[in-house]
Amino acid sequence: MDLYLYMSWLDTRMKHNGTDYVLINDKAILNQIWLPDLYFANARTAYFHEVTVHNFNMFVSPEGMIAYGTRVTLNLGKYSCGC
Repeated sequence: MDLYLYMSWLDTRMKHNGTDYVLINDKAILNQIWLPDLYFANARTAYFHEVTVHNFNMFVSPEGMIAYGTRVTLNLGKYSCGC
């Protein structure tokens, strides 16, 4: 399954004095920013697309609100709740 994953969270350490969102699309900078841990419970395999470059966008608001989107491919197994 291919999907576009979008997440947003507040990180007040990322506040800045600009008047608009800042676009981050450099993987070296992304690697220095905290990202929430993500877990797909029934995924057998998962990978983030990096065809020529890492496929993501990140925007940071002046207040430190982060919006992050990336493309993910998952190979899902069957899910049983065990109820």
